[in-house]
Parts: sequence; structure tokens; C-alpha cells
Amino acid sequence: MDRARLQCLRKTTATGRLPMTPTDPFAWLDDALRQEILAALHPGESLQSFVTAAAQRQLAHRRCRREFLSRAIASSANAQQSGHYIPAGDVLARLEGILQSAANPLRPER
Repeated sequence: MDRARLQCLRKTTATGRLPMTPTDPFAWLDDALRQEILAALHPGESLQSFVTAAAQRQLAHRRCRREFLSRAIASSANAQQSGHYIPAGDVLARLEGILQSAANPLRPER
């Protein structure tokens, strides 16, 4: 049984009701969370539009993260194959120097 179905069963068992009904498609929302969302809605905004927008943002974030990680892994593999890369310790030391210079602007740069 997949994770979503297990969560649905747990929620049903805990609340004694199904997580989604035709009359209340957001019954699965925790009551406290629902109240907080309803209090934060802009005039004319619905719970459905809020949840839809949140889901779209989360999907976009996850897509960007997945693409970023894919590029990072490909870049790392390319650097290792070519032998042209800078060790992480060197990069961190350089960044630390930049941070120290920014923290103390009167200190002469090296």
C-alpha cells in the first residue's frame, strides 16, 4: 500500500471520517490549519485558489530543485572526468577571506 493511502487510512481512523467528501473537498485539512488559512485569505480569495496556488508553487520549487541537482551532478561528473576542478577546501578558504574582508572593510586586502 502506498504512502498516500496509508495516510488517508490513518486520518480516517483518527477522525472517524473520510479525508475528502463531495460536500467538503478540504475535509482532510487539520482544523487549526484550515482556520489559519481562512484567516490569511485575501478578499475574494477562496480556500481552493489558495491551496491550488500553494501546490503550484511547491511543484515549481521541486522542479527547480530537481533540475538544479541534475545540473550539479552533471557538472561534478564533467569536472572529475576532465580533471579541471577546484577543491572545495580552496573555495571555502577563498569565501572565508571574502567574508572577513567584508566584515572589516578597513583591513587591507591581500
